[in-house]
Amino acid sequence: MDDYFPVERRTTANSIFMFGYGLGTALSFLTPISIGYIGWRLTFVAIGGFGLFFGLLVLVTVSEPGRFRFYLDDSIEFVGDDPVIQKRSMIKELLDGIKVIMASPTARLVLAGSCLRLSDGYIVGYFA
Repeated sequence: MDDYFPVERRTTANSIFMFGYGLGTALSFLTPISIGYIGWRLTFVAIGGFGLFFGLLVLVTVSEPGRFRFYLDDSIEFVGDDPVIQKRSMIKELLDGIKVIMASPTARLVLAGSCLRLSDGYIVGYFA
């Protein structure tokens, strides 16, 4: 997703992509109904046919994007056409991310509420 969409459109693209999981799960509940009408063999062929059709459609219509073209920071250098990612400390990145998240009062309240909600289940379960 990073290589197909710029930062400002990435959340919308990811939402549409993730919608496919829910749609596929919802449509999977039609399988028993289909088996009742056309039998399990033809249902198997139909579902496989849809998968092959959409797989071939993506193979033909979606091209391979250029790598790292939407990165705006200095963590990537290009040597010719090859990207070279600078090594950064994972611990430092984790701590920086936690600082950014905890700077939001809403995030702190959600975290506190989640902790209270999860702990009350353990407390009630222990003393019940």
